[in-house]
Amino acid sequence: MKISTEIKKVALDSAINIKELSDEQVKKIKNDISRKYIRSQSGVFLWDSFKEFAVIADSNGWKKICTFIGENNCLMFFDDIEDKSIITISNGNELYKLLSEMFGFEFYITNFETDYLVCFNHHDCLFGCGTAKKWIESLK
Repeated sequence: MKISTEIKKVALDSAINIKELSDEQVKKIKNDISRKYIRSQSGVFLWDSFKEFAVIADSNGWKKICTFIGENNCLMFFDDIEDKSIITISNGNELYKLLSEMFGFEFYITNFETDYLVCFNHHDCLFGCGTAKKWIESLK
């Protein structure tokens, strides 16, 4: 089952407004991410190919992402092998509500401008690239 399908169910049950980006928007965002933050994608996991990043181990890292997002909207996506969708979420509070109702999964968060890239992976590691790199370093 696609992760985005499960997210849509949880969002509907929790009255969280999300939208899925068009294929054209997905392509643009992922190309921007690759150009800015990926050295060369050779493995399954995008985080395995980050260029310049900071990382911390924290099982509650997903909660910290919600604080980082704050009142801003964000885009959530996944490793392509899992799901190729990108979903928009209104703010950090909505992201928290969504994630707290779901099973654990690996995900990436960015914005439309791709100023940052944050990842929470299956090893409970929190990664930050772009403007999120300094934020992750401040958490150490």
